[in-house]
Amino acid sequence: MSFKALLEAAISLALTLAGTAAPLQAVATTSILGDVVQQVAGEDVELSVLFPPDSDPHTFEPTPQDVALLSRADVVFVCGAGLEATLEPILSSVGDVVEASWGVELRVFEDGRVDPHVWLDPNNVAVWADNVAAALAKLDPCHADDYRGRAAAYRRKLEELDAWIRREVEKIPEEGRILVVDHLAFGYFAARYGFRQAAAILPGSSTLAEPSARELAELEGIIRKLSV
Repeated sequence: MSFKALLEAAISLALTLAGTAAPLQAVATTSILGDVVQQVAGEDVELSVLFPPDSDPHTFEPTPQDVALLSRADVVFVCGAGLEATLEPILSSVGDVVEASWGVELRVFEDGRVDPHVWLDPNNVAVWADNVAAALAKLDPCHADDYRGRAAAYRRKLEELDAWIRREVEKIPEEGRILVVDHLAFGYFAARYGFRQAAAILPGSSTLAEPSARELAELEGIIRKLSV
């Protein structure tokens, strides 16, 4: 066999092996983040979501199986901004952890803690998509253009969603743009679209607190006063 034929055979084999290489193993902490990762990754990544759909990220405690899943992953995507605080001791020993909220302008609660609920503004989700694409492209250069292309397409959908929300909100009088929520999770949405979080059922900035009888009475008074 000639040298040229050997070279062509070697190139063909290399391309075949590259095409059949095992896909990246990725983990996303929440189902919302997992959906964004899936939009960008397509079929080029095997994705697992860590938190069950009905779990509370503020209080989630991983099982031994969860720890094993994280340790096997090529990359772990976290929302960041303190949402996965209970996972921090474990994540410190995991190889590649990507904070999706890197670059987002974070809001701060009155108690000084960072508001982690960034996904309630579609523009922040677009930042997530870009960060996911950049991380996957670095780990899997063969599909880098695919990741970036999907992220760009998803960003366009988010821009359309943002424009639609703005149009719908314009139908609501400014004095009626008031939110009463279970806990103070809608800060990014409120800031983007001109709403005000007037009160929350749970005091503080997470779901860990429980309202007292006095606080519930005050909440009822606020709701009646504002006619929410």
